[in-house]
Amino acid sequence: MSRTPGNIKFVTVSAVPDLEIVAGNGVTNTFPMHVHEKYCLGMIVQGQALLKAPEELYHLRSGHIYFLNPGLAHQIKPDGDHGFDHIVFCFGAEFLTFYWGSQEASQFRFATTTADAPQFCQGFMDFYNRILSSDIVDDLTTCISSFFDMLLPFGAFFGLSDNEDKHEQDSVLKVCDIIKSDCHRNMSLDELAAQAAMSKFHFCRVFKQTTGLSPYEFQLQARIKLAKVMLLNKEPIADIAAGLGFADQSHFYRFFKRDTGLTPGEFIKMSIEV
Repeated sequence: MSRTPGNIKFVTVSAVPDLEIVAGNGVTNTFPMHVHEKYCLGMIVQGQALLKAPEELYHLRSGHIYFLNPGLAHQIKPDGDHGFDHIVFCFGAEFLTFYWGSQEASQFRFATTTADAPQFCQGFMDFYNRILSSDIVDDLTTCISSFFDMLLPFGAFFGLSDNEDKHEQDSVLKVCDIIKSDCHRNMSLDELAAQAAMSKFHFCRVFKQTTGLSPYEFQLQARIKLAKVMLLNKEPIADIAAGLGFADQSHFYRFFKRDTGLTPGEFIKMSIEV
């Protein structure tokens, strides 16, 4: 059956650093496996969804919370023919550092993937409503403090990994930084593997283990993320498609909608700042 993306809004809050909110109503898209650079904390408000992250499949319903650490490959889609409503907080180290400090922020990870926690859901909605209120600047510290008190039972702090694969993982992460800083250019697998000082076969294996994505998919998602910024800066769509290395404008449209569930024009209309 033909599916529509539903009503999806992307919200940034000028008073709160490093926090983005995605609010989707009637979402019916099946998004591809993808990763985020930030922590993602989501709540199913209504309906049912399936979360794959990365090999486990979770059945989510109204009142379920899901927790995604940075770099975790995942996919979310409707469970059945009906859409679902969800709200997702996306935040990074700067947001965590605001309350915990840099060392604790660098070591924090979600310790679970899903939870059926009614009290947490109420706190989640309270935080969502307060963060969008007009007087948030006057109550910012208290608001975020309450959020972290609520978050702590579902997280843990870990020291640096000492496993023997850390050197290869670090090499892959450096390649990821190269891709993100130069994502407008089509970098070949030979070039990327050479940057990591690995054979192509071994590089692909370690890259997938480290990021959950193939090098090609990672490059594509880096372009889409940059395209969002360029769209919000009101750059012409044709210039964005050409500047990010897409074959043509229709090629850009196809992959943008695949990854976001929206056309570039819909994304612009549904992005707001409060």
